[in-house]
Amino acid sequence: MRRKWMTLLLPTILIICMVVIGSSVNAHGPKKVDVKLRLLSGEFFFMVDDGQENAPIILKAGERVQIYFENIGFENHMIHFGRGLVYELDQPDAYEEDFLMDVGVQVKGGDLGMGFDIDVVGLTHLALRPEARIVLEFTVPQGKAGEWELGCFVPKHYEAGMHSVLNVIVTE
Repeated sequence: MRRKWMTLLLPTILIICMVVIGSSVNAHGPKKVDVKLRLLSGEFFFMVDDGQENAPIILKAGERVQIYFENIGFENHMIHFGRGLVYELDQPDAYEEDFLMDVGVQVKGGDLGMGFDIDVVGLTHLALRPEARIVLEFTVPQGKAGEWELGCFVPKHYEAGMHSVLNVIVTE
């Protein structure tokens, strides 16, 4: 008899806890997005909102940013965010410091009707095949003001000009 009560009671308690915890987590709703950018990648460029190829990108520290990435090219691209270019075998391979390394990032995407929405910390790069789309949402860290870079490290892409300045400014 006691076992039967425990079998019925335990799942009920777990469900109540999940509802209470879930409602407290979602009580504030999604965070307000301050800036939305559409960033296209192709051969061999980055372009924001149909602007100039490889034009500087300016973000403000403290703002919530949503960046919609789309590969409109015919080649795969490996997009990194950082500074301090590192070479491996005479080719750009990584950055010494990754811009999003200690930043909480919400990653949304999906192809063929199979979407996903995950939160990650420590994002170092995006791999985008042709026609791929992905959305990153994050708050620009106050402590990361200065000049950064967006670069593609597929062999020969960076050297072909596929990199752009990313400036993080602090406003009072």
